[in-house]
Amino acid sequence: MPSKSARRLVRVGIAASILLPLVAFVVLTQLGTRADPPAPPSIVPESSEAEPAPRVRSPGSGASSVTSADAPPSSTGPRQYRVGMQAVYDISLLSETRFELGDEMHQDVPEIHTELRGHWSVTVVGVEEEDVHFAAALGQPQFTMTPAEDRRALNATRRALAGRYYFTADSSGAVRETHFPRDLDPMARSLLKSVVVAFQMTVLDLSDDSWQAVEQTLDGEVEVAYRRLPGTEGGFARRPLRYKWVAGLSGLVPVAEVGAYTVTGSAEFHLDSEGMLIRRIGQESLRIAPDGGLMAVEQNRSARMRLLRRAEAPELARDFKRDLASLVTSTIADVERLEADPGLIDRAWVDGASLATLLAALDAAAEGKKGVSERAAIIPRLAALLRLEPHVAVEVEAAVRADAEADAARTLIAALSSAGTPEAQRALMNLGHDELMPKETRLRAVGLLGLSRSPIPESGGALVEWMEMDDVDLAETAALGLGNHLKRRREHDGSLCEADTADVLQRLIEALEVARTPEERALYLKALGNTGSPRAVPAIIAQLTTQDVSVRAAAIWALRFMPGAEVEAILVEALLADPALAPRQAVVAAAAFRSLVPLGPALNEMARSHPDKMLRLDIVHLLGVSKDRYPPGLTTLAWVAERDPAPDVRQAARNAMRPGTIPDGQLEVGH
Repeated sequence: MPSKSARRLVRVGIAASILLPLVAFVVLTQLGTRADPPAPPSIVPESSEAEPAPRVRSPGSGASSVTSADAPPSSTGPRQYRVGMQAVYDISLLSETRFELGDEMHQDVPEIHTELRGHWSVTVVGVEEEDVHFAAALGQPQFTMTPAEDRRALNATRRALAGRYYFTADSSGAVRETHFPRDLDPMARSLLKSVVVAFQMTVLDLSDDSWQAVEQTLDGEVEVAYRRLPGTEGGFARRPLRYKWVAGLSGLVPVAEVGAYTVTGSAEFHLDSEGMLIRRIGQESLRIAPDGGLMAVEQNRSARMRLLRRAEAPELARDFKRDLASLVTSTIADVERLEADPGLIDRAWVDGASLATLLAALDAAAEGKKGVSERAAIIPRLAALLRLEPHVAVEVEAAVRADAEADAARTLIAALSSAGTPEAQRALMNLGHDELMPKETRLRAVGLLGLSRSPIPESGGALVEWMEMDDVDLAETAALGLGNHLKRRREHDGSLCEADTADVLQRLIEALEVARTPEERALYLKALGNTGSPRAVPAIIAQLTTQDVSVRAAAIWALRFMPGAEVEAILVEALLADPALAPRQAVVAAAAFRSLVPLGPALNEMARSHPDKMLRLDIVHLLGVSKDRYPPGLTTLAWVAERDPAPDVRQAARNAMRPGTIPDGQLEVGH
């Protein structure tokens, strides 16, 4: 018989409607609350704020919309879609989700199994210059889920699966967005999206033997590789490579902000001469875990689709045009935000527990490493309770004071930070101010206060006060937290907080100006860089004249979030002319957070001519992970793949490239 804690995880999954991505996001962001140190200048982050998360486009926004049987016969892409062409498939989608706590499987948490079967029809209802619109419906739906405690909700999902919905793909087959009836059951919506994901196959050119693409899934955006199956005309194998963006409660976020996403598996697609799917079969495994290894979620899933018949249904094009105004458009990976009941997930985590119950469970957990998983499992429950009942923060603060050196105190502080309410932030401020608290406890409270996602104004004043203390550890922790605080304030309040935070920002600038050692200057540069405020730019630029290489590198890294042509020119000059390697590597690292267009020619020149292999490798890595937002980089990668003197750099460039035609005239090829 599963324990109450095991059943709670199941309820969280069901309430969230999307078992894997949302459970994982809630768990990882709440268990993994910690400082996010800047990436070393020699390492290019895998994702960045410079590349915006995908946005929903309005259907029918492309040029020359076509939604009638009298339209041109097909799309202009590699797959010859015609309005009215219809295919009906026998489908079977299975998934198995399990949870891990600590180093070993938490045996008391049951695996969650789902199975979806039926006859899925998909019809082309519109062809545009760039997009193809499809109508879809699942006939004879059969859905099972175990364990299933809420049978009424499950029956509602089954009934909702049979309705018609729509989705939009580009001419290559990559799905852009879905269009569902406004009041459709959330779990049914997620299940029907999963069918679209199974159907999705991105084809750049049917004559190619291999290529790479970026595709949406319910979990986020994943880079995939395709190759032709030997001895076939229309057979291809698909292999997932890595996730770039992942689904969260408020949309897509860079994978680096959540945890490690490891995906393996393969699928086979067989197409007819028009590029329409005949058969699809495959298995995939996705494992999601925070860096600290506190909790992991793993899902194994398989999908099978077999063509039953082809038909023509041009009349559905008129239905799409008629239904469009009443549909809700979202991306595949757009997690339902539960706007109607924002406390639903929190109530599922709390599961009726009181603070006394949670504190008792925390006291019962073993000290040290043996109790890590037990304490980790309590953090999201405490954080949820603090959001549902903000006044409880006072009692949590008192519990920290009662035994500040115990492992339980660290858990309570993490829960306060994860909750993020004004009351929880004030509790952290009180702990940070209390000189009777152990220093480690104060440092933890100060550091996690600086990471609050919705900071209150008074926390900025507290961080300034700590930054100006004689205690070096507190001062440095507060300085870095202050940079994060100012950035979060600007993100939440926009221009309204510029004047409000000007004095706080000035304190950071003054601290930089009076810093005595290179280490201190680098620290305050990191803090100023974290703010992302244009007002910090002059102070940062002033440090570029120093003879200390580490300070110059830190100053360049601090410019990564700063806008403006002046900043772009400085980065270009540093990449081309700085006499030391570290500042040049810092430029490449900072470029991952910015548009690559201004830096493109300089990156191209350094990739071809700089004598240091490590810098050339950094640039290859940058252009490889940025090839979708900066296609001209493919030209540079192609040159490096053929002509770089180092075999490992040539191989890295080949790995980073997407096979296919290199865009002409987008970067000057050089010599």
